[in-house]
Amino acid sequence: MKKQISIIVICLMSIFTSTAQTWSAVGSGLNGTVNSLYNDSTSNRLYATGAFSGKVAYWNGTIWNVFPGFPGTFDGLTIVVNNGNVFVGSDSIYKWNGASWSTIPGYGAPAISNIFTAGYGLKTSCY
Repeated sequence: MKKQISIIVICLMSIFTSTAQTWSAVGSGLNGTVNSLYNDSTSNRLYATGAFSGKVAYWNGTIWNVFPGFPGTFDGLTIVVNNGNVFVGSDSIYKWNGASWSTIPGYGAPAISNIFTAGYGLKTSCY
């Protein structure tokens, strides 16, 4: 009996290990490089930014939805969501309020590579 249980446990571990190391596209994927992902557990959306059509998108569990009219000169480098607002770092920090993009004053080149939210404030690092 012990031998049979040990064999079953080893087989289950092998299945888990082999599948845990496999990467696969979310849906049909995006048509370019993804530079940053953000999982928003509040909205159950996975956000992506990078060098693909539209530069900013979210996965709703079924399809990728591209945000219209991203104004950044560079591809999106980093993305974070805070209080329902989407912030994307590029040649500046851009904020999507659910209807349109705006630029956050005081942030500009060099490229914004990280955005950290602290309450309602933003902290960045550049390269």
